[in-house]
Amino acid sequence: MSWLPGATERKLVSDVLEDPVTSAIVGSLVKSRDEKLSLPELRQLAEQLLRDAEVPKELDEEGVRLYLKKLENAGIVEKEDGMYRLTPRWMDIAEVLRVSPPPSR
Repeated sequence: MSWLPGATERKLVSDVLEDPVTSAIVGSLVKSRDEKLSLPELRQLAEQLLRDAEVPKELDEEGVRLYLKKLENAGIVEKEDGMYRLTPRWMDIAEVLRVSPPPSR
């Protein structure tokens, strides 16, 4: 499989970046690199990224869990023993496309 993202993957990246909460969750996972994050850690990091981007949104764990389930179903996130991380393929895509958390102002 090519290391460059295909059309479907580019569309998913676009969808992820359009939604500030999804972008913050994925951005948190990108920042953590290969480290797995628990749901509370992920919620905390995503909230910080949203604050840094001046997006007035508070997250609860159930809301983050729903976002993660959608990302998991799309093949972007994997869950193992209650911990989350980007799939290796999506970590590669993030590096190629330089997907990063929302910029702070």
